[in-house]
Amino acid sequence: MMTNRTKEILEKLDELIPNPRCELEYNKPYELLIATVLSAQCSDARVNQVTKVLWHKYTLKTLSKASLKEIENIMKKHLEHPELRTAQKTLGHEIVKDIHGLEEANRAVKISEALFSGNVKDLTEKEINDVFKGAPSIEIEGEMTLLDLLVNNNIASSRREAREFLSAGSITINGDKFQDESQMITKDLAIGGHTMIIRRGKKKQFIVKFK
Repeated sequence: MMTNRTKEILEKLDELIPNPRCELEYNKPYELLIATVLSAQCSDARVNQVTKVLWHKYTLKTLSKASLKEIENIMKKHLEHPELRTAQKTLGHEIVKDIHGLEEANRAVKISEALFSGNVKDLTEKEINDVFKGAPSIEIEGEMTLLDLLVNNNIASSRREAREFLSAGSITINGDKFQDESQMITKDLAIGGHTMIIRRGKKKQFIVKFK
């Protein structure tokens, strides 16, 4: 229940700031989430200077694959306090929820966490298509071995290179590591029985869709 003191404070805020607006500049809910995390460490104006560069240079997909050095060169001192990250994420969720609603806030968090962890199994096909727009897309028909998938679709340049990627643990499908070249690629592995995200190493990702 709201106390009289709380009501007085809210009324005073309404009087002082009749048309409040978010000072952080963004176009998509996940951009607001990231900007809010950064804003815990400096002014909104400073964050806007940084995110203006980030949004121009990266999409969420490419940002998740960027090296720490790349981001540090842009953000400089924004990563000095990792101990604040939990509070920042919570604050970011609450701000996105207030502006876009709980569903969009939860979706922004889910997409961000899935991409940065590499585990995309919990994303819907629509979310995958939105986030990985621009990534190399491959269509396959029928079942095949993982080795054939890698070589026949230029994910690896040769069978030898494909085996090297596999033995090094550099190939993941929807976030799970695969090392068996004879692994059969079937619709059972695909999200919604249709779509897979294959990651080669840390940066290269491919959308694979069954026809």
